[in-house]
Amino acid sequence: AMISGGSRIGMDVPPYLIADGANLVTILNAVGILRSPLIKVSERADIRQAYKILYRSGLKLDDAMARLEAEFSSDAIKRWVDFFRAPSKRGYCRCVVGARRPSEEDGEA
Repeated sequence: AMISGGSRIGMDVPPYLIADGANLVTILNAVGILRSPLIKVSERADIRQAYKILYRSGLKLDDAMARLEAEFSSDAIKRWVDFFRAPSKRGYCRCVVGARRPSEEDGEA
């Protein structure tokens, strides 16, 4: 995960993303994914598809995790699932440009 300069993020930022605290948004770190020697070429498409499920589908976190576990078997997506399944005292950063911000009622704030 990367944090934009001057940002103040109070939530856990998932792997493969860039967080911008000024606008409280996350975007896929496409350049980092391309450059990383730890991410296999075959996993790049999985990461993009999983990002859409997590950040663009409007699903609650538990529902999105269930889809990721059912639809993907790559190590990269397992890392995301493990990240979101781990306990967090601060919550997870899941806001994107143009999407509604999760509320506390969703259990995702």
